[in-house]
Amino acid sequence: MEMNVSIPVSFPDLSAFDDQSRIWLFQLDRPLSDEVCNLIYNDVKTYVDSWQSHGDKVQATTAVIANRFILLLADERYTSVGGCSTDVMMRFIQHLQAEYKVNLLDRFLVYYIDGEEILSANMHVLLQKIRNEELPADILIFDALITTKSEFDSNWVKPLNQSWVKRFL
Repeated sequence: MEMNVSIPVSFPDLSAFDDQSRIWLFQLDRPLSDEVCNLIYNDVKTYVDSWQSHGDKVQATTAVIANRFILLLADERYTSVGGCSTDVMMRFIQHLQAEYKVNLLDRFLVYYIDGEEILSANMHVLLQKIRNEELPADILIFDALITTKSEFDSNWVKPLNQSWVKRFL
């Protein structure tokens, strides 16, 4: 299925990062203004610029995409991201949630493309719309469960019937 919506992005060229670089993708519970997204980006950029694992700097970058997604990418060819540094990152994400009054950890939230709009819905609501034939089963979704740059490059946006959500239909 061809995607006919343009996804505004605000992140650096990721080509210097290895395809197996780890990705953490956090979905905002609602689209935010450019101003707020810039504030969030600056906070996250400051965090990733000082991110360490076992005392070594993590080669990382970040992006705020379409005012709805926060991406963190770590190239583990240089420094692997251990459990402790992942825990610190998750505490930082919780700080962002409190600071900006957003939810970044709702795994039932699914972003999808309807026409030329990026919309979101609770997974159960989205599935009910598909069952009621209000939306097609091959609607494009943003897969928040991707874990590598390679998956992000090739498989972040995919038809729902080719995603993890399909098993709940």
